[in-house]
Amino acid sequence: VQMIGIKVKKKRFSLLYLEENEFYVQDLTGSCTIYNFATETERLEKCKIHICSKSIIIEPSDWELPIQKLLFKYMKSEPKKYADIVKQKYNDSSTQKLFDGKTGEDRIILHMKRISEISTSGPPSPYIVHDGLDLQFAIIPAFENLDRTMAKLVKLFEIGNQMRDSVDLEQKIKSIVFEDRSNKFDISHLESISERPILKNQIIARRILPLISIHGILYCTNANIYFQSIHSVGSKPVKRIEIQSINTIFKRRYELKHIGLEMFCDKKSYFFAFDSTEERDEVYGALLKKVRSDCISETSLDRITQKWEREEISNFEYLKYLNEAADRTFSDLTQYPVYPWVIKDCDSETLDLNNPEIYRDLRKPIGALNPKRLADFKSRYNEMDPPKYLYGTHYSAPGYVIGYLIRKNPEYMLKLQSGRYDKPDRLFTSIKTDWENCYNNNGIVKELIPEFYESDPTFLLNTLKLDLGVRQNGKRVNDVKVPKWAKDAEDYLKINREALESKYVSENLHHWIDLIFGFRQRGPQAIEADNVFHYLTYEGSVDLDKITNPNERYALRIQINEFGQTPKQLFKIPHPSRYAWKNHHSSLLGGIPSTIDEVGEIKVIEEEEKIDLKQDLSSPDNSKQTALEGRGSLKNVDKIIATSSNCIWSATGLEKLKQKKTPKIHKSEISSLDLLGNDRVLTTGGDGFIKIIDYVQQTIAKSFKVCELNIPMSIPLKENEIYALAGWDNNLYVFSLNYGNKIFNSNAHGDAVSALEYIPSRNTLLTSSWDCTIKSWKVRNNTIEKESDEIIVESLNPITSLAASKSGQMIAYGDVEGNLAVKDLKTEEEVFKTNAGGQKVIGVKFPPNNNNDVLVVTENTVALYSQTGEELFLAKADPSNGLISALDFNGNTVVTVTDKGHASIYNLLQEKKMGVFLEEYESTDETIRNPDLEFSCCKISPDGAFGLFGSKCGSLTYVYFEEESKE
Repeated sequence: VQMIGIKVKKKRFSLLYLEENEFYVQDLTGSCTIYNFATETERLEKCKIHICSKSIIIEPSDWELPIQKLLFKYMKSEPKKYADIVKQKYNDSSTQKLFDGKTGEDRIILHMKRISEISTSGPPSPYIVHDGLDLQFAIIPAFENLDRTMAKLVKLFEIGNQMRDSVDLEQKIKSIVFEDRSNKFDISHLESISERPILKNQIIARRILPLISIHGILYCTNANIYFQSIHSVGSKPVKRIEIQSINTIFKRRYELKHIGLEMFCDKKSYFFAFDSTEERDEVYGALLKKVRSDCISETSLDRITQKWEREEISNFEYLKYLNEAADRTFSDLTQYPVYPWVIKDCDSETLDLNNPEIYRDLRKPIGALNPKRLADFKSRYNEMDPPKYLYGTHYSAPGYVIGYLIRKNPEYMLKLQSGRYDKPDRLFTSIKTDWENCYNNNGIVKELIPEFYESDPTFLLNTLKLDLGVRQNGKRVNDVKVPKWAKDAEDYLKINREALESKYVSENLHHWIDLIFGFRQRGPQAIEADNVFHYLTYEGSVDLDKITNPNERYALRIQINEFGQTPKQLFKIPHPSRYAWKNHHSSLLGGIPSTIDEVGEIKVIEEEEKIDLKQDLSSPDNSKQTALEGRGSLKNVDKIIATSSNCIWSATGLEKLKQKKTPKIHKSEISSLDLLGNDRVLTTGGDGFIKIIDYVQQTIAKSFKVCELNIPMSIPLKENEIYALAGWDNNLYVFSLNYGNKIFNSNAHGDAVSALEYIPSRNTLLTSSWDCTIKSWKVRNNTIEKESDEIIVESLNPITSLAASKSGQMIAYGDVEGNLAVKDLKTEEEVFKTNAGGQKVIGVKFPPNNNNDVLVVTENTVALYSQTGEELFLAKADPSNGLISALDFNGNTVVTVTDKGHASIYNLLQEKKMGVFLEEYESTDETIRNPDLEFSCCKISPDGAFGLFGSKCGSLTYVYFEEESKE
């Protein structure tokens, strides 16, 4: 038997017909007066009536008739019932025609001065606007109570005419949206009666699509996720997502709040927004327990980066993942994925992808590529009051995305432009013209979208035959013109993708990642890289929940969404190059594989070598020392009086030093070291882990994941048990090593927490941050009291280091510009302030038995000041050996290490540099000889018997004296 199918037309109505920030309220069936402007006639038609917060959209059943949109703001008076008009003895003939003479029948009358028509018979086209009208329309609901419908329309009319877009308006409209609506999920839609809910309660949520937000109920079971829309706008009342089909799940920002959740199933994605972060996290946590084991989540970033480094995934795929991890999504045009411009040559007949000259400089943001234009930006920047920015526009904004996609999704532009296309001369018409605008125009610094590297050319071709207008040169806007080196749009995309995967881009893409997703996205590194955008574009720049004025909060949200948003910062240290692991792996292990488990024994290649010592008897200045051949050499600068004991602090017996290296303690840099005793050290890392390491046996005793970003510092609140941790995710943590859990967690600052200082005598913890503040926190029972934070310092620059005197009365802090400041907490006065060398302060210290002096170490100097600001000691580091990256201090002696593996010993009492060890370089151009010696932190034992040095690649170097070797 042959089945005969009936072709059912899709619904004509789309939520994209709604105005910006408009809510869908209710749908009705019934009859409406439809005025035919072509024939100047009107008649009653069966219609679907869509009541929205700013308009009534009438969808005739007759597909030949256009959809008509009636905005409340263009009504001459509030909606009225016809019966009321009759009672008031209105005898207007145009009103009389609306009454059909049936006894008892009534209707709602809308008196319009302007309406818009939306044609659905062909490709999307600009709305036809009829203005200067004096027309009355009738609405007759078929099933809904007319009085109740009438009351709702009057409310919406009053709200729309009395209030501008605001939070109050939103709340009033939401109360109308949800009135008379059941907030319960209909369990008859369950796929199986054996399903069980995995949440305590069903949750009100919104499904987010480009420029669309659909309210509904989210109901999660052990097998499926159900979303039941409050209104029957779509073809299905309930959307079902099988949990086992989810291959990726991400937390998301939405409207600047951490309330979004996006999940991917094959090629489909589902983005939901919740009323609170707590509700979102509840759903996320419940789903993580049910999804497949190979489902990708936020915790997978390190694994994907390693896959990219090892060329297991392409550049395109890696950028796709980074966008996903940084809250970029195709469902929200304010956070659309961002990809780089790669090819700058739009004039050549052919392209040689091996020629570096055809490529854009990926080390610079778009706005910095043109030196002349950059000079203009900098000139304005220097004259600007804080907060300063170089670029007044962003590299990714909804308007740019919509402009690129106009041929593929014209309805996006029609929505945002109130039913119109942009002017023809402003539309996207040519790859070359667009690149030239990005290079030369002060108002355009945009990057690209993923479509430029995919295989579908429809966004470049006018396949829909859209009427996009005629430009001033007389040419009609049609297909996008591609460069000469491409035969057509498909060929352009093919070559563009090949360029993205080229050797040049692979070798330089990490620089662009640093700008968009990494450590050059914000802070002093962004200033250095000419990568500073308006402060409102950065995540966390404004805490909307702390703005008490609801209308101010609403206005900020709208402004940020329209202007563009910077992606979430994923990396706060330089991103590795794609091929760096090959060179690192080869030099470190001689080609022999090395692996490390998160917990357990590290498989190491142990390197032990005696370190030769040669003495230079020259005067104690900073003159260039004789370089020694070979890695791991030690050198002595000054003649040292030998002592009977071996000690790093006194630089004695250094010829007996040996070293062991343990690779990959952390997946990225080791940020800090705290000695625990029994040959163990607590490490924190750029991977968000804290670990307990036996540095002699080279094993990991414990490993804990605390957060997703770097933990730059730890400090004990209870020795060997409870530690306060600083987070680059802006958080302050208190962690118990015994129980392996966080016992306190607070969003402490508006930017990364940079340093910690604990004052036991005052039960006070101090935190400093890149947000230019220092806070004090009350400590009780080895943890922090909630909401006890108080700002005690507000600086002009990001603060990098912090120290307190033994009594806790004095604090010292340094910033990114090399400034040192000392403050008296008792008098709340600044004791003195000075610049200690002009480069970032690495650390400040008070001598443990002396509250009158302050040590400050910058990237290029070691200095000691009295508390009156008098310089007592100053040593300048040799720039050939790199920038100072860390220090340790015992009260009299300072050990500093650099990012090129050089270590120096300075004695403050003798006012001289005592010695140097490990690497030494001939010139600033000389490259790092061993990545394991690219030090990021150091710790010398109190007796000077051994030293530990953490590196930026995650390895640990243990230096000790031969006779005290613990084999």
